[in-house]
Amino acid sequence: MKKIYLIIFSMALLSCKSKKAVIIPENINSKYNQEYINSKVSIFGKLTTDNYSELISKIESSLNIKIDKSRKIYLNFQQKGKNCIRAGQNSSKINFSKTLEISKRITSKYNTQRILSYHKNSFFNNQLSSKKIWALDSKDFLNNTVFDLKENCQAFLIIKPNGEFYKFYGEDHFSIIEDLLKNENWDSLKNK
Repeated sequence: MKKIYLIIFSMALLSCKSKKAVIIPENINSKYNQEYINSKVSIFGKLTTDNYSELISKIESSLNIKIDKSRKIYLNFQQKGKNCIRAGQNSSKINFSKTLEISKRITSKYNTQRILSYHKNSFFNNQLSSKKIWALDSKDFLNNTVFDLKENCQAFLIIKPNGEFYKFYGEDHFSIIEDLLKNENWDSLKNK
C-alpha cells in the first residue's frame, strides 16, 4: 500500500512540474515599434536544380526529417534575435498554439509541407524542445547558413519545387505566407 501512495505521489509531482521561465536580456526590443519594423527583411530568389537538391538534403539532415520535393515547403524558424515581440509577453503565457494553428490551416489549404524548427539558442528553446512537432536544428545548418541574420527571433522560408524561394525575417508574417502559397507567380508580390 505504501508503494502505491509513493507511486501516486511521484506521478503528481511530475505532472505539476513548472514551466521554465523565459529569460530575455534587457537589450532585446520586444515591442512592435520602428526598430522592429526596420529589422524585417524580405528576400526573393531562385536556386539552381543542384542548389535546391543540396539545400533540401542539408535541411533534412539537420532536422532529421523527410521533405516531399513535389510540394512547396514552409519552414518556420525560431532563433535568438535582437527584435522579439513574443519576448514582451509574460513568460507564463508564452505559447506557440496560434503559430501552430494558423500555419497548419494555411499550409493544409495550399498543399504545402509545414516544417517547424528552432535553434538551441532560441529564447524559447525550453518550450519548443518539449513539443515533438518542433525540430531542433541539430547541425546548426539553418542557424548558420539559411537564417544567418540575427535581427529577429523568428524567420521563415518558402521554397517551391522549381527552386524559387522567399525568405522573411520577422514575426508578423502569416498574411505574407498566404499570399505566397496561393499565387504561383510571385512577380506581383515582389513589389509590395
